[in-house]
Amino acid sequence: MQPHYRPTVESDIEPLAAILREGDVKELQASSGKNPIEALTFCFNVSEECNSIIYDDKVIGMFGCSRISEDMGSPWLLGSDYIPEIRKAVLTVSKQWVEDKQKEYKILLNYIDKRNSYAFNWLKYLGFTFVREIENFGVEERPFIEFVRI
Repeated sequence: MQPHYRPTVESDIEPLAAILREGDVKELQASSGKNPIEALTFCFNVSEECNSIIYDDKVIGMFGCSRISEDMGSPWLLGSDYIPEIRKAVLTVSKQWVEDKQKEYKILLNYIDKRNSYAFNWLKYLGFTFVREIENFGVEERPFIEFVRI
């Protein structure tokens, strides 16, 4: 079956939480102290748009965007180790999705755990700029990097 995405339903959260990529789990813990179910539920509830990535009839990722202000959105993606298996499709779809979000928000902004090296290349490909390092970010006060697309 071709990978695709669709609007998230609450029942997507638990299966994805069980297979969330270690780097994403560490980032969630460091930033918010939330476990995967708590973090995915939070993202689902606060995002104006929340989508699930489906591959082989499994939820292998979720992504979305929450509104920070009228002109600013906060895009995010949390995924499993299955994401690299569909890398080409994810890159193509995510690039178009980010370009569409940019029409809605003048500024797209979020933060990434400095240890989450897998996400850096993806964000760079999507046209984000790494603005600054914050030494003591989140509940674990770890180094995070702010990224933005204007």
